[in-house]
Amino acid sequence: MGDEDYFVLKVVADRAAVMERNEGPAEVLRRVVYGYFSPKSGLLIYMEDSHLTRDYGMP
Repeated sequence: MGDEDYFVLKVVADRAAVMERNEGPAEVLRRVVYGYFSPKSGLLIYMEDSHLTRDYGMP
């Protein structure tokens, strides 16, 4: 981001944990969270949360 370097922490949810939390017409297949931390301050600068879903919708 910008011209500064950051530490990146990637967290991937276990497939079984994701599957047991599914509800409604959409099924979450995968969930990944990225956290970008400043090495100067140690603070979280940016967080990205992504889901891969399959929507069965209404029949």
